[in-house]
Amino acid sequence: MKKILISDFDDTLYINKKINNDDLKEIHNFRKAGNIFVIASGSSYTSFMKKKGDYKLEYDYLIINHGSTIYKKDKIISNDIVSKEILNEIIEKYNINDDNLWSYKNPKGHFFSSSKEGLVKTKAMDITKIHLEFNKKL
Repeated sequence: MKKILISDFDDTLYINKKINNDDLKEIHNFRKAGNIFVIASGSSYTSFMKKKGDYKLEYDYLIINHGSTIYKKDKIISNDIVSKEILNEIIEKYNINDDNLWSYKNPKGHFFSSSKEGLVKTKAMDITKIHLEFNKKL
C-alpha cells in the first residue's frame, strides 16, 4: 500500500539555511519504495527554489503560497487566484499602491505573490497571496 508523507519546508526540512543529508536520503528511500512525498511551504515557488538550491531534494508534489498553488514536479496542477473584484476591494479599502508594497528598496510590510513570484505588483494577473501588515498604536 502506498503512503503519502507531507512535510513543511521552512524550519522543518530547511533548518538554519540548509537541508540535512540524512533527511535527503530518507526522502529518497521513501519515494524509492513507491511512496509519495509532498512539500508544503508558505513561500512562493521562486523563493522555495532559491532555498532548495542545489540540494537533490526529491518530491512528487509541492504545495506553496500557503496552499493556494500546487505543483506536480514543476508543473502547476492547481492554482487559486484572488479574483479581480476582491483584489480591487482590498486595494481600495487599505489604500494600497505599488509605492507602498514591500520591496528590497522599500520594506513597508505589504506584499502580493503570484503562482511563481514572491513579490508582484498590484496589477499582476495571477495573485495568489496577499500579505498586509499594519501597526496598531495603543
